[in-house]
Order: sequence, then structure tokens, then C-alpha cells
Amino acid sequence: MVRGKIEVISGPMMSGKTTELIRRITREKLAGNSIIVFKPNIDDRYNEDKVVSHTGDSVKCQIIPIHNTEDIYESALKYDVVAIDEAQFFNCMNFIEHINVLANKKYKKVIIAGLDTDFEDRPFGYMPEILAIADDVTKLTAICDKCGEEATKTYRKIDNDEQVLVGDNSAYEPLCRKCRQKAREGDYSER
Repeated sequence: MVRGKIEVISGPMMSGKTTELIRRITREKLAGNSIIVFKPNIDDRYNEDKVVSHTGDSVKCQIIPIHNTEDIYESALKYDVVAIDEAQFFNCMNFIEHINVLANKKYKKVIIAGLDTDFEDRPFGYMPEILAIADDVTKLTAICDKCGEEATKTYRKIDNDEQVLVGDNSAYEPLCRKCRQKAREGDYSER
């Protein structure tokens, strides 16, 4: 029997958030728990109806419009575990309320993966609120593309100022704090 809980996996691009989410989904299935997986409809980088990691691991999922998390709530009621990838893109007001009700009143385990900050290092979407209500937070790091140290930041390599721009390693790279600052100042060379 699953007891209500909210788990969050966060970190910069290329840190393995989706890989970790898929690992936890697999464990829940092995434990005999019923599970439903969601991702926002704007994330179509690798596959339209699967959550796919940068390493190619994948799991079937439900596609949900970013402005309608009511579908997540209604569908989740039939399952023990609810997994949500790219949660930073969901931006409707009742997202936090739905997550809390699923964990607190319906006793579902909710596992969420998402970027906690955007390419400007600003809090991204509802992720700060989700992190605040989580029972367990796993903050992953990547390897800095410039110096090889631990990367905690996401840097956008292309010229576009919009906060939401779905992309992969052709548009983004993980950087450590020092290399990100150098990149913003235009003062680094390729590794």
C-alpha cells in the first residue's frame, strides 16, 4: 500500500532527472504498484507519447496540455503512483493544489521531475512551490561542458530570451557557476 508522499527530482539540463524518474517508475512497477506517467504536450523532443531520457530510456505516458492539470488529477485517482516529467512547464493555478490533494487526501505517491531554475537562473514555473511542499527532494548535478566540474546551472547557447523554449543539448548546456558567469560575459573558450 502506497502512502501519500511527494518526491521531487530537480537539477539543470543533462543532469539525469528523467533517467532518475524512469528508474523510480520501474521500481514502483516492480513493487506491484499501479502507476500513471504524465508529461506536458509541449515536450515532443524525442517522442510524442513517451517520456524519454537523453540516454534513450523511455516509458509510455499520458500527454497533458500545460494549462490543464485537471486531467492529471482525474486520471491519477485510479493509480497508486503518479509520475510527472518536465513539471516546470505546467502553469495552471491548481497544479499545486492537485498535487497536495493527491498526496494528502488520496494517499498517492507523486514523483515529479523538473528544472528548478531557467536559463537565466530564475525560479521556473511552479517548481519552487513544489519543492517547498515535497517530502523528499533529490537535486542532481551534471558535468560542466566547459571545465568538467560539477554543473548546477543551465546555459542557453542560442539567442532567444523567452523563458519557455523546449530544447536539447543543441540549445542548452550544463555549466558550473563560474563557467556560466564567464559564458554570460562572453569570456570563455570551448573545452
